[in-house]
Amino acid sequence: MRLRLAAFIVLVSVLAAAPVSAQVWREKIDGALAKKTSYDFKDMALADVIQTLSQDMQVNIILDDSRLAGIDPMQKLTLHYKDMSVGSIITWVTRSAGLQWCIQDEAIFITSYNRLDQASKLQIETRNAERRAEAARTWAPAMAETLARNLTVSFNAKSLADCRTSLEALLGVNVILSPSVETDEPITVAVSKMSAENVISWVARKADIDYAVMDEAVYLAPTEEIRIARAAGLDFSTRGKGADLVTFDFKDTTVQEAFAVLSEKSGVKIILKSDVEDLPRITLSGRDMQLSAAITAITKASGCNNAIVPQEDTYIVQLMKAAPAAAVERPMAEAREAEVPADASAPALESTAAPLTQ
Repeated sequence: MRLRLAAFIVLVSVLAAAPVSAQVWREKIDGALAKKTSYDFKDMALADVIQTLSQDMQVNIILDDSRLAGIDPMQKLTLHYKDMSVGSIITWVTRSAGLQWCIQDEAIFITSYNRLDQASKLQIETRNAERRAEAARTWAPAMAETLARNLTVSFNAKSLADCRTSLEALLGVNVILSPSVETDEPITVAVSKMSAENVISWVARKADIDYAVMDEAVYLAPTEEIRIARAAGLDFSTRGKGADLVTFDFKDTTVQEAFAVLSEKSGVKIILKSDVEDLPRITLSGRDMQLSAAITAITKASGCNNAIVPQEDTYIVQLMKAAPAAAVERPMAEAREAEVPADASAPALESTAAPLTQ
């Protein structure tokens, strides 16, 4: 009896000491990222901002302090977010610092893009596609309604920073300025009963910049930065491709033909590059899907490894032969751009693909 009891105690001890499964810690991080909160960081060091987020989330956040990363942890940030998901807040913090973030080994890892391995870059592409689909069914419709409201404003030689504050107060939405724009730029705009989005557009034009609606905020930034965001499908303004929806029904269609149809429907150039000699034919349908999500669905149906790279007004889709599955693989490396689910507002995708020719 004593031997059985001792064996039981040993077994319990072993189980208690066993490492937390990837699914458990990933669910904890995902849950923390989905929570809504507000922050007002004023001239706070990047390291202190990250520490605050980590403590509030009760999730490990690690800043790459390697000499090769070239990151200044004492970089000062002034950021204001109201009723925004933690995931979007981390995205804005890292974007303001010129950095990226991914999930690795029970932590959120913040580093420069060129320090990320290929698996981490694919994880970021997957996350972006997931967030685009989530936005379409959560915050984006309400934001569109708000920006359609008529405003009467009179900005007389008002600084861009003050214009931002006024617009944020009038609309009740987050308005964010890129750190690379001149906030003291005087703006003069006097309009009556104009849609809020066009008011924002005129303010941006007067400052020689552009705007986008992304990650739960209106973003004012240099034209080139906004152009890249739109090409990536991140912009949900009326000028962005993130809001474009496509409907398709492919039956025994080649991947090349599928992308050609999407390109024609959306008016966006899609360049397919592949080292696979005979790409499979696919059967796939989708209704009112974002262009980026539709591209992701096709790449998944092809059964190939892939990379989707937005460049200005073009999507470059690279398809590669699927490598044999490794015996052991880090959880974050399991993410692939083609694994992103379609927008929940659309019916579930059904697809089949012929096996690849070896």
